Amino acid sequence: MDTDAQLNGATLCLQAEEELSLECDPNQLKQLFINVVKNAAESGASAIVVRAFPSRTQICVAVEDNGCGISGDRIERLGEPFYSQKERGTGLGLTISHKIVDAHHGSIQYKSELGTGTTVFITLPKVQ
Repeated sequence: MDTDAQLNGATLCLQAEEELSLECDPNQLKQLFINVVKNAAESGASAIVVRAFPSRTQICVAVEDNGCGISGDRIERLGEPFYSQKERGTGLGLTISHKIVDAHHGSIQYKSELGTGTTVFITLPKVQ
């Protein structure tokens, strides 16, 4: 995803405290993180930081960007099929991402401020 980020004028940085592992479908999680990082890269961000860290029973991943941010009314609709504010968006990337997180018994949450950026928090259990 580093190339995608650079094409959109952003740097991508991964910060992980240690090697982390969990039971998962690796192809689905790859798709999940491609969707989330791609959205961050397309938000006008100059920096994207992916932080991964363990808790007792979960792996937490925070994808933070300093892009344009998302308004509160739009955050409520994220993950809704065919909802997109992008000129060329299908509105399916985050819908698929939410389904992947649900299938892995995890959670996805958003914190955003217009003009400041967005952080996507993904929490996945180590064992399903």
